[in-house]
Amino acid sequence: MHGRADRRSGTQPGRERTGRFGRQLSTYVGGTRQYPYILTNGGNGPDSFTLSFTQSGADDFNPGLKVYRNLDGDGNFTDEVTAPISLAADASVNLMVRATVTSGPQVGDTGVFALVATSTGDTSVTDTNNYAQLTVSADGLLGVTNTVSPGGSAVPGATLTYTVTGTVASGNPVGAVSNVVTVDGAPRSGVLITATLSNLNFTALSSVSATNGAATALYSTDAGSTWTATNPGSGVNAVAILVEGSGSFLLAGNTVQLVYTAQVPATALAGSTVGGSAAARFDGNGDAATNELPETTTPVAVSTTVATVTGGAVGPSALPQAGATGTYTLGGVTIARSGDTQATQTDIVAGTRVTFRQTLGNTGNASNDFTLAVSGAPSGWTCTVNTIDGSDTLGTLTNPVTVAALTDSAFAVSCAVPFSDAGSTNVALTVTATPAGSSADTTTSTVTAVTAAGLPQLGSGDGSDATAPTSTNVTVGGNPGGNALFRLELLNGGPVDEAFILSGPAGTVFYLDLDGDGVIDPSDQTVTTTAALTPGQSVNLIAAVPVAAGSATSSSAAVFTATSTLDATRTSSVTHTLRVNAARGGPQRDRDRQRRLAQRDHPRGRVVHAVRARRLDGRHAGLHGRQDRHRRPGGWRGNPGDRRAGQRGAARDPAGPGGRAERGDAGRHGPPSAESGPVRAQHRAGHAAVPAHPESGIGGHAELHEDRRVRAGVLPGQRL
Repeated sequence: MHGRADRRSGTQPGRERTGRFGRQLSTYVGGTRQYPYILTNGGNGPDSFTLSFTQSGADDFNPGLKVYRNLDGDGNFTDEVTAPISLAADASVNLMVRATVTSGPQVGDTGVFALVATSTGDTSVTDTNNYAQLTVSADGLLGVTNTVSPGGSAVPGATLTYTVTGTVASGNPVGAVSNVVTVDGAPRSGVLITATLSNLNFTALSSVSATNGAATALYSTDAGSTWTATNPGSGVNAVAILVEGSGSFLLAGNTVQLVYTAQVPATALAGSTVGGSAAARFDGNGDAATNELPETTTPVAVSTTVATVTGGAVGPSALPQAGATGTYTLGGVTIARSGDTQATQTDIVAGTRVTFRQTLGNTGNASNDFTLAVSGAPSGWTCTVNTIDGSDTLGTLTNPVTVAALTDSAFAVSCAVPFSDAGSTNVALTVTATPAGSSADTTTSTVTAVTAAGLPQLGSGDGSDATAPTSTNVTVGGNPGGNALFRLELLNGGPVDEAFILSGPAGTVFYLDLDGDGVIDPSDQTVTTTAALTPGQSVNLIAAVPVAAGSATSSSAAVFTATSTLDATRTSSVTHTLRVNAARGGPQRDRDRQRRLAQRDHPRGRVVHAVRARRLDGRHAGLHGRQDRHRRPGGWRGNPGDRRAGQRGAARDPAGPGGRAERGDAGRHGPPSAESGPVRAQHRAGHAAVPAHPESGIGGHAELHEDRRVRAGVLPGQRL
């Protein structure tokens, strides 16, 4: 069932034919007046209604007409009606018609119109008796202008001057609005012009003035929600002028003006806008109210674009724009900051690296590229610009570096100080940051003092890391055609990891003595350059120095040197003595010599086991077949062939008054001689050790196994 449309306004609408209209309002050419209406569905079922206007043909002009509704319930009719409105039975909706005086009409002309509602379900259900009249009048009007100086774009930090002017247009005067504003908690009446700042830092309200009435400057820190007549000093984001007077006190041509200044924030980004808007409230028709649209003007805005500014600053850690104080520690080095400089307080050891934290600041208001560089380092220094993270880890930095507007970026300057620069003081490094399109900025980082690095130590070793190498001269003997083995130790006394090149007498072969026992084991590898040793780390070595065959008995210096691969001036040498052992001249001479040596060195003055010397000389006269003998209680035993060989050898090469060399079993060869008895006695006692002799270069033990051969100066694989 279709209902009916009922257009009610609270006042009885007139009819066009009578010339009496429910609402008669007036405004100037270009002005707009508002007419409230209520649309009610008077039927007993839901219905939809279309809205339209009827213009009178008996008036002077046709006003511009639009109808609005308040959908969000905020009291502002901003939603234009362009479609049918659906209502339930007896439901209502508030509407607002806005009628504007178009150009052309003269003062006193009238325009008559009606709002028509028609049911969409039954077009015969309509309401057309809703006429209203709009008359062209000369009501007062206060026009507002808002200007800024200087015009164009502005850089951050620039001061802008805003001038807001209200001018009464020709026609009727304007007057005060009752309770137009509350100032410091008290309502005040008058003409009010407000100016709201946008993205600006207020600096001053330079002046307020009015042709008539009393002008008062007002301030707000909450964009105009509350006002005070006292400048709060900070946080101001809106200003106003209140002009108070009686009646319509501002005549045609009178002005109201306020001038204020504001600054573009230093943090304003390029391309952003700043500015302000101004609006006025006044009474233009003498009713002391502002319910007509012209009496509350539409805000007039003015804006300024922020120009691009480029710039950069570089300085000590965390403080790119100078003013630095305090200290920080990086890599064990304490660094003190002062102003735009920083300097080490800890001495830098030559051969190490010193690193400074630096901070780059983009002082421009747009992202920009920066080129970073370091200069001023002495010859031989290697300085680089690096990235650095929060854990002080350095990385590769590639120029240019992009930094966002008004932000900082940390980086580092790191220098490798050569060993040769020990003693240097106050080395000033200049760090430069150059932004694209702008001038460079510099800062200074100073290395206050460089001290000498510890040297490597090469010397005699004992196989223990707990004791340092010694430089004591050691004499080592070697047989012609064999090798003399020198036990060495190399200690890295420097501050950084270093490898060392080893050198010695011609033909020297160095072995890594992995277990430090002084014996060349099968697992011990030859080495010419050591692996990198950490500071304080040592390595045990054996230097095998060859003794040329046929060399005469002599002693000579054996100089061993370790040279750093980082710096050839970092060397350590030790001088030992190489003694060439005497060569044997024949069997009898050999026995005589052994006898003399034993008489001199052995506590009892007797020859002990002359076999050893013969086997070391490679002479086997009278000893054929004894290579595999083993000591047993009661003397040296072998197979009969060995003994017979011994007898033959003894017959050919008598070894003294007894006419024999050493015998394995005295019982088989008759009574012992004066010399053979003690030999056999010592064998029975457990094969006593033979003291070493300085000229023999070997230790005092009768058995010859492979490791003993190495100790004696014979390398694995050589034959005695």
